[in-house]
Amino acid sequence: MAPNTEFPSQLDNLTAGNGTLPDSMDSTGYSPAVTANRQNDEQSRAQTSSAGFWQKLTLKTKVLGLALSLGVAPVLGVGGLGYLLVEQRVTTQVNDTRQAATDDIAKFTTEFMDGRFQDLRTFSQLSTFADPKVRGAMTTAERNAYLRRMVESSPIYDDIAVVDLNGSPIAVRDPSVIQGNVSQLDWFQNVISTQDITWVQPRAPLAGDLAFVLVGAAPIFDTQTGEMISIVRVRLDLEELKQRISDFTAQQAEVGLIDANEEIFLTNTEGTELNPILANLSDRVSWLQDREPQISVLNAGNNPQLTAYAPIINGDEDPQLNWSVVSLVDTSTAYVASRQLLNTVLVGTGITVLLVAAIATLVATRATLPILQITDSVKRLGQGDFGTRINTQGADEIAQLGSNINLMASQIQTLLVKQEESVQQQISAQAQVERAEEERKRNEVLQRELVQLLNEMEEASNGNLTVRTELTAGEIGIIGDVFNAIIENLRSIVIQVKQATGQVNSSIDQSEGAIRELADEALAQMDEITNTLNSVEQMSNSIQEVADNARQAAQVAQVASNAAQDSGTAMDRTVESILDLRSTVAETGKKVKQLGESSQQISQVVSLINEIAMKTNLLAVNASIEAAHAGEEGQGFAVVASEVGQLAEQSAAATKEIEQIVKNIQMGTRDVVEAMERGTTQVVEGTQLVQETKEGLGQIVEVSQKIDELLQSISKATVSQAETSQTVTQLMQQITQASKRTSDSSRAVAGRLQNTVEVARELESAVDQFKVKTDM
Repeated sequence: MAPNTEFPSQLDNLTAGNGTLPDSMDSTGYSPAVTANRQNDEQSRAQTSSAGFWQKLTLKTKVLGLALSLGVAPVLGVGGLGYLLVEQRVTTQVNDTRQAATDDIAKFTTEFMDGRFQDLRTFSQLSTFADPKVRGAMTTAERNAYLRRMVESSPIYDDIAVVDLNGSPIAVRDPSVIQGNVSQLDWFQNVISTQDITWVQPRAPLAGDLAFVLVGAAPIFDTQTGEMISIVRVRLDLEELKQRISDFTAQQAEVGLIDANEEIFLTNTEGTELNPILANLSDRVSWLQDREPQISVLNAGNNPQLTAYAPIINGDEDPQLNWSVVSLVDTSTAYVASRQLLNTVLVGTGITVLLVAAIATLVATRATLPILQITDSVKRLGQGDFGTRINTQGADEIAQLGSNINLMASQIQTLLVKQEESVQQQISAQAQVERAEEERKRNEVLQRELVQLLNEMEEASNGNLTVRTELTAGEIGIIGDVFNAIIENLRSIVIQVKQATGQVNSSIDQSEGAIRELADEALAQMDEITNTLNSVEQMSNSIQEVADNARQAAQVAQVASNAAQDSGTAMDRTVESILDLRSTVAETGKKVKQLGESSQQISQVVSLINEIAMKTNLLAVNASIEAAHAGEEGQGFAVVASEVGQLAEQSAAATKEIEQIVKNIQMGTRDVVEAMERGTTQVVEGTQLVQETKEGLGQIVEVSQKIDELLQSISKATVSQAETSQTVTQLMQQITQASKRTSDSSRAVAGRLQNTVEVARELESAVDQFKVKTDM
């Protein structure tokens, strides 16, 4: 129904009958309740115009704002708290890793210097300078050359020198390095005062150069008197230590070694410009004094750096150098994981906020859409559009509210329609009464004619096809004319059916006997053909067995012939192998004889060795006698003579064993020669036997070939007979099947004729019920 936007006009139609309005409506066309509701709506709109900001917002805006607040605030809070916790843990881990790396560098430097302490102890104990005998036997040039070889073998040192207790050089690697007296130098005075190993603090050979060197010295004590007699001094190139620290340190880190004077003497970077933090170590005096591992972030201008400190502790037996190590890494590099975490958190939080906002918007829209639809529908209902309906989904309170509003609108619309229909019914009621009277009279006439037609139809249904109905004007007359035509056609059909059924019965009675005789003869013929077929099949099977046996016999003969031929071939190869064996045995006999001759030569050589051993033993005895005559001075010679005698006895024993082995070889060789001669004789006899066997196999091959030819002929003949019998069998089977089909068809025709007889009789009895002639 289309929306009704002119509600007062409907009221005008309702009052068209009496010119008055219903008591429940006022002069405006609305009921007092509707008028009161409109006044309340106008008051509500007036109050809304004077409300505050929150009341002026739409419901969708309020829900969306609350959803965004509840969804975004927890995400931002959790993201920020998670970042702070993880960032703190990452910072602690980075600081621990940086401090551990600095401690490792300090440990490596300690191990490096411990090795240098050990080198100095080794240098101070060299016999070249500590042993008076060796020291006095060497010239100055030899001592200098010795020091040069030491430097070449230890590239970590660039110079080594030895001075006496007055500071004068005893031996130098390079005379240009130490010239004149060195008694005033600090390393010399330290050793004189402590009589122990000393290392002076690192220093640059030239002013302003960061290529520091390290000088160490150690006292040399006389190996006999134990008194200090000289001092060995070494110079260490710290470039070696720098290279090792650079290899040990990460590329992003800058490392500096600090001496006891709180000055940087080595870094792992190139150039002469120090990092501002390393150049201003006075700001970190507490670190150097406490000598405890420390780590913090220091500012080098506008570049904050993560700075770690670790002391270098030497071994308990070595003097403490009081060195320490400082490593620096830009915080942008050290805390790159924190920055990446922050970026990840920001991106993740941003994406989450967008997702939450999208979800909140979707939820707010879907949550407020039914309410907005209901508000719009109620507004149109208030304007008089009672055809408005709310699309409700679900079973919540909003859906129930929409359903109730739809029900209320339907009830109001139904009430208006009913009121309009009641007025229209009053207007048309009088006209319907007049038309009903005329219709009643006409129905009485039709009823009488219809009763007469039904009576005549009842007689026709009982089989009386001679009945006819009277024709009248009107619809019943037309039906009667059609009924008469149908009865006449039916009467003609019944007469024709009676005649046809009589003819069918007569023909079936005549044909039934002949069909039965044909079926019996077909069955007898099929039995005879079946017996013949069985005989043919037995003959075919016998021929097939003969063919199979002939084929198998031919195959056996062929196999025997092939085996005989193969045996002949094998005999030929056997003869050839025996002849080869004969020649091989002959050659082996020659080799064995040559082995016997060689063993004779070995026996002669063994005899010669045995004779030499006896002479050597005699010579050893004579030497022992001469040594005894010489007294103490010949004791060493006597020992040698005794050992030579033992060696001669061992040689004699060995030659006896070799002689016995050679004899055994000669006896075995003799036996082998005799056995091979017997084997040669047996080979000749075996060759003759194999030849005779080969001739016998040749005769077997000829007989097998003749048998094979005869069996092949028999096999072909039997195969031809088997094929012919199979063809006959197939023809008999086809004849049997044709006879069977003929018999089956005859029986089927007889059965169908019997059914036809029964149907014709039933049809004849049914047709006899009809009355088709008036004179019968």
